[in-house]
Amino acid sequence: MFVGRINQRKGVDYLIDAIPKVLQNVKNIRFLLVGSGNTVFYKQRARELGIEKYINFVGHVSHKEVSKYYASADIFILPSLYEGMPFVVLEAMAAGKPVISTNITGIPDIINNGHTGFLIDPKDVKAIVNRIIILAKNEKLRENLGNNGREHIKKFFNIETVAKQLLSVFEQAIIHHNEKGLT
Repeated sequence: MFVGRINQRKGVDYLIDAIPKVLQNVKNIRFLLVGSGNTVFYKQRARELGIEKYINFVGHVSHKEVSKYYASADIFILPSLYEGMPFVVLEAMAAGKPVISTNITGIPDIINNGHTGFLIDPKDVKAIVNRIIILAKNEKLRENLGNNGREHIKKFFNIETVAKQLLSVFEQAIIHHNEKGLT
């Protein structure tokens, strides 16, 4: 499952290119792409690759509805090329899903590679294929990564912890502001 804007920046090109290779090794697999964007282009690309029947372009859904998709998915992937700290990764981990995402910006702050999910290099189709196949063929690993991810979210991204971190940032800003003699 992928959630996000369906475009090149989110790495959808690389996910689509990985699917034929995944299908050579895993027969009973389907891909959900949830979000709006350039679906016409990617549907055409899927037809050209002969994989259109394995992909469901869901389109935009409400936040409440997207949780149903997380619940039905076995694996979450965000092969993005540019991100800050993507909430979809946090949501997938909170839903207990193993996550495959790129080793960029804030994502390594969320995913502990090999413990709560897998980090891959941007544009690395081989890594996408490899990680999807590993997770698709190993239910126990999916469960372990998903459970570890959920616990990680509970521990580090709960409301109390985030509020304390935010308060600390504000306090440091005030101290810095006062040290500079700013009003």
